[in-house]
Amino acid sequence: MDRFIRELEIGEIYQRNKWQFELKSEFIPSLNTQENIYTQEFYFFIPNSLQINEETYHKSQFYQDRTNLIRYKTPKFELKELCDTTNTKSPLNRLSVFCNEKPSHETLHFIKDELKLLANSVRSSIRERVGRLVMKKTEEQILKNEIQELCEDLKIFRHDYLSVQSDFIKKWASIKEQSYFLYIDEFLSETVDYYLIGLLDHIKYSNLSNRKEITKVVSEVILQEKYYREHILKKTPISEKDTLKNESILYTKSLLNKFVADALLLHTVHASVVKRFQNLIGSFAAAIAMLVFFVLFTTQSNVLIINSFPFIVLTVLLYVLKDRIKESLKNLSYHQFAKWFSDYKTEIFSPDGSKFVGKMGEYISFIHQKELPEDIKRVRNREFHAVLEAFTRPEQVLYYKKQIKTYTADKSNNARRRALNIVFHFNIERFLQKADDPSHDYITMDPETLELYQINIPKVYHLNMIMKNMYFDKDGNQKNELKKFRLILDKNGIKRIEHISTQINA
Repeated sequence: MDRFIRELEIGEIYQRNKWQFELKSEFIPSLNTQENIYTQEFYFFIPNSLQINEETYHKSQFYQDRTNLIRYKTPKFELKELCDTTNTKSPLNRLSVFCNEKPSHETLHFIKDELKLLANSVRSSIRERVGRLVMKKTEEQILKNEIQELCEDLKIFRHDYLSVQSDFIKKWASIKEQSYFLYIDEFLSETVDYYLIGLLDHIKYSNLSNRKEITKVVSEVILQEKYYREHILKKTPISEKDTLKNESILYTKSLLNKFVADALLLHTVHASVVKRFQNLIGSFAAAIAMLVFFVLFTTQSNVLIINSFPFIVLTVLLYVLKDRIKESLKNLSYHQFAKWFSDYKTEIFSPDGSKFVGKMGEYISFIHQKELPEDIKRVRNREFHAVLEAFTRPEQVLYYKKQIKTYTADKSNNARRRALNIVFHFNIERFLQKADDPSHDYITMDPETLELYQINIPKVYHLNMIMKNMYFDKDGNQKNELKKFRLILDKNGIKRIEHISTQINA
């Protein structure tokens, strides 16, 4: 239930598990400019006691620990809007139109895309409505009416979807097309089941006087979907005794989620910029070193007798010097190149890979606190103990920057995929390898009996993180947003995440 509540509370930052957190940002490209630029900067303030620094934590490790996902924001539809036959943007209505067309490879592509888009929209709609019901406090009668309305909308939608699916299966003989509909059918049924069971669990522990009435309404829909999956879709029910059969349940759900996500997840191809140009850098260093060697070699030829012992010794020393110059120049060039260019360049394509959408550059480094911009310093010191602000905090600052440029946007009135969700996952397990035990014994005194007793207190670390978003609005004005988060960690992972400050205009 805790995981279910956390999912409903998903905002900008979300704890995925004990090691990973997720940060989600929204980027809406302007239709008035050819190129849209969205920049994110992250400042990780890491306690020195964790021993994370430039020597112990390398760039390659950071890029292994982070994951970037770029996806279109799910189009917003209420369930009633999806069933509205006059709504030309509704994927369900578009599927009804395709049903009357002749089967073709191109048509099949559109059908699969609309099905996936429909599934994403339905899940998003149900999640938001259940979230409102669980989170907000309303009068009992109003809550009952809203839950009844949700259940009724779900019944109507499921009926309309199954009607469209039935028409397709009758007219389209290919097993491939039929399987697409059945995948989505199972996904929709599982989605309804998941969120309504979460809602039912919340109602179970509430103090509602009409709890039995509401439970009956919600249970009816859950049981209908359960019967449908077991008897129509022939899916294996959950068993308390047969763990082997239960293995397939989460595995199948994972495959269905990936199948559905394809409609929104942008295709990316990334490569290290330094590796792409390492041969050019190496050639440049070799040419300079060879030039130095050749100049010195010809100079000594005019002074020393060729093939004499001093000539041979000096030539060997010059060769060693050339080799060291080449390696030094190569390393220096790599270092300078990393400053001037991103560590990684990622090309972004549409979900089917047919259209180039834009590109993303990434760069990380450890920086000194003196290098922090003034706005970051101000936010870092917010809500910190005033008595300690005069001291330099013993921490390392890890700086991470990514810049996304998009070049194309669908400007049509019926465009449903335009806004982007920039999702950043980060695994902090490496950060905690040198962490102390999660709890310590502490001896204190009872003020009344004056007896000493021992208690166990937690040992935690604070990993502060400031995120800065920079973008241009539709009028071409630059906008800056600063947000601060705090991860409370111990040896066993993330205990909780705090949103220290709300959005601040820099």
